[in-house]
Amino acid sequence: MARSVTGEPGDGGRAGTGWGTGGDEVGSHGGGRRVLTGAHLDLGATSGEGTVADIEARLRSLLSLNAAIVGHIHLHSVLREIVESAVDLVGARYGAIGVLGADGAIVDFVHVGIDEETAARMGHPPRGRGLLGAIVSESVRVDHVAADPRFTGFPAHHPHMDSFVGVPIRVREEMFGNLYLAEHPDGHFTEEDTELLRSLAVTAGIAIEKARLYEAARMRERWAAATAEVRAVFLEVDDERPYRLLAEHLPTLTGAALVAIITSTERGTVRLQIVRGDAMARQLESVELPGHDRVARALLSTGATVLPEVALPTFEGETVRFGDAFVVSLGGQDGADVGVLLARHLRERPFSDDDIRRTTALASVADLAGELSRARADRHRLALLEDRGRIARDLHDNVIQRLFAAGMQLQVVSAGVDDPRVGERLSAQIDALDEAIAEIRTAIFALQHDDVGGVTLRDRIVDVVGEYRALLADPPRLVFRGPVDHDVPADLAPEAAAVVREALSNVVRHARASHAEVRVEVRDGRIVIEVGDDGRGLDPARERRSGLSNLQARAEARGGTFALAPRPGGGTLAAWSVPLAAPEAASDDETSRQEADT
Repeated sequence: MARSVTGEPGDGGRAGTGWGTGGDEVGSHGGGRRVLTGAHLDLGATSGEGTVADIEARLRSLLSLNAAIVGHIHLHSVLREIVESAVDLVGARYGAIGVLGADGAIVDFVHVGIDEETAARMGHPPRGRGLLGAIVSESVRVDHVAADPRFTGFPAHHPHMDSFVGVPIRVREEMFGNLYLAEHPDGHFTEEDTELLRSLAVTAGIAIEKARLYEAARMRERWAAATAEVRAVFLEVDDERPYRLLAEHLPTLTGAALVAIITSTERGTVRLQIVRGDAMARQLESVELPGHDRVARALLSTGATVLPEVALPTFEGETVRFGDAFVVSLGGQDGADVGVLLARHLRERPFSDDDIRRTTALASVADLAGELSRARADRHRLALLEDRGRIARDLHDNVIQRLFAAGMQLQVVSAGVDDPRVGERLSAQIDALDEAIAEIRTAIFALQHDDVGGVTLRDRIVDVVGEYRALLADPPRLVFRGPVDHDVPADLAPEAAAVVREALSNVVRHARASHAEVRVEVRDGRIVIEVGDDGRGLDPARERRSGLSNLQARAEARGGTFALAPRPGGGTLAAWSVPLAAPEAASDDETSRQEADT
C-alpha cells in the first residue's frame, strides 16, 4: 500500500505527511473536479443547506461515487478512490485517509492535495494524535483549526489549513481508520457535508472489507506457493538454496525493502550473507556487523525481535538507514547462528503481526530444508570417506607393494648388467618407480585427510594446471609431496594457486617451452612450489617482468623467498617457498598489497 508523509492538525508540530498531489488539483482531475456520470453540480459553488435541487444533485453524486468506490478490489485503489470521492463530494482542497493500527496510531496514510515533494519535506507521517486523534467514534468538524484547543501546530513545510472535518470509517464493528477533509472553498464545512461524508464512509467500509478479503486470499496463495517451493528443495543437497529462496520471496510477500540471511562468524561478528531488495539494500551484501550491534544481539535471541529502526554500514563507510525491521532467529548451521533480517524504508508503515508470523513460519520451513540438505550431505560425505578409505587401503596394500617389488627386482637386474648405458636406463626407471610410489603415498594421505565438503589446495592447483594443458605441446606434469591439503592453512591455499598460475603464465608467454612440470611439496614447516620448463632459459639482458615481481612480492609478504634459476638440462626453474605459519607481524601496506594481489 502506498505510504505518504504529512503532518496533522494538532500533532504537536511534528513532521508528518501531506495530503496530496498538487495545489488546487485533486488527484489527476483538471480544475479540481472529476467528471461524473449523471447529474453533478460544481460542489465548490454549493454552500449552506442549499436548494432542493442542489441537495438532489449532491445525492446523485454520492450514488455515483459509491458505485465508483465499490468497483475497486485492490485495497490501495479503494482508499485512493475514497479520498478523491470525498474531496469531490464536498469541494475540499485537501483530503486523506489514516489507517489505524491495533494501538490506535496511524500506520498508513493516503492523501490528495499536496505534491509528493512537499510531503517528503514534512517527514514522518502523522501518528493520529491531537485533533486527528479526536475522531474515535464521532465526527469532528471545526471552522478554524488553529482555534481548536486540541490543535498544537503544524510541522514545518505543512500548508495552511483552516476549516476541517473528519469522520470515522468502520469495517463491520471494527474501527479501520478516519477520513479527513480540509479547506472548504466557502471557509467552513456544513452539517450537510458531514452527513454526506458519513454516508460515504459506510460505503467505504463495505468496499474496504471486500478489498481486504480479496487481498488476504491472494496473499494466502502467495505464501502457500512460496512454502511449496521451499519444501520442494527438501531432496536437494545444496543447503544454501532454501535460504536463497526465502530471501527471494520475502520482499514480494512482505513489501520489505531489505531481506538478508544473516549468520554469525568465528570473529564474533554477524555477516549479511544473502541480501535481496532494492539497489540500496544490495550494496550491503557480505557486510559484517559488530557483535554489539542491535541486529547481532537480535540474532542471539529466540523467535522474532522487532527493531523500530536499523542503521547498517556499507563497504564505502556510509550508513544506510531503514525504518521498521525485525529479525527471526533460526537454528545453527555448522556452529554458526542463522537468522533472517527484514526492514522497510523510513516512513513506511511497520510490519504487521501477520507479516512477522508468516515470515517466521516460512523461515522455519527453509531452515528445516537446510537441515535436511546438510544431513543428506553428511551422509554422502561419510559414504565418500568410506570409499576413499577402501581405495587408500587397496593402493597401499596392493599397488605400492607391487611397485616396490618391481623396483627391487630392477635393482637386482641392474647390479648384474655390464653395459653402463643399460645400467643408467635401469637406474632411471628405478628412480621413476620410487617417485611413483611417493606420489601414490601422497594421494593416499589426501584420500584419508581431504575435506570432502570443501575445495582443497590440490583441487585448486589441479584446476590451474588444467587451464594450461592446451597451451603447451605436452600437458604440464604435476607432482604433490607431503600433506599438502592437511598442513597448508586455508588462507594460504588461494595464494599458492595464484603462484602456480602466475608461473605457468610466464612459461607460456615467454619461455617458448614444450614441457613444464609443477611440484608442490610440504616439508620442514614450509610449502615449496617449483615450476620448471624446457624453454630458452634466462636472458640476463632482460629486466625482470612484472609477473615475476608479483611472485617475489607474494613471497616476501609471507616471510618467504622466490628464486629464478637455470634448470639442469636446459630451461628455467622458478622456486617459491614460504612458511606455513603466517608472519607474526606485517605492515598494513604489505597486508593490503597481499589481499589486492590475491
